[in-house]
Amino acid sequence: MAIPDLGVEDPDGFLESLRVGTGEDRWMTPIPPSAKILDPLEYSRRAFGVTDAVFAIRDGFFNLRFSIIPLTRIQSVSLHQGPVQRWRRVASVRAALVPGPVASMAEHVEAGRSLELWAQLSQASKARREAEAPERWLSRVTEIVEATSQRAEGDK
Repeated sequence: MAIPDLGVEDPDGFLESLRVGTGEDRWMTPIPPSAKILDPLEYSRRAFGVTDAVFAIRDGFFNLRFSIIPLTRIQSVSLHQGPVQRWRRVASVRAALVPGPVASMAEHVEAGRSLELWAQLSQASKARREAEAPERWLSRVTEIVEATSQRAEGDK
């Protein structure tokens, strides 16, 4: 999937944060210390972020992973909290997408923040979908892909 806009002023820094970042930075919110017992290996890497255009999730220990989910592609948002998460005062927020290989759940988010994240994603994804019709998004992505392809051919 092509993502034409990450919704940040420094896309390279944002991607670097997702690729190798740990803890909190200007884009990412880490899971709280109370969740460390639930994810002792992934604790320092597990984080989420929301920009004007995307919902981003990073995690992993041996295999570092990150997901970038355009807000326009989120179909619904749900909140999950099992008994162990309730004991640790955390919850998971899932952005429902068309089935595919992209992980779309921010796990072990501080309980109060998880409600805020749920509301923020619900409102932001609705606003982004209403602001741009799917066919306009596709034509914008097509323009970017064509321009990039022409530039790549010129570099050969």
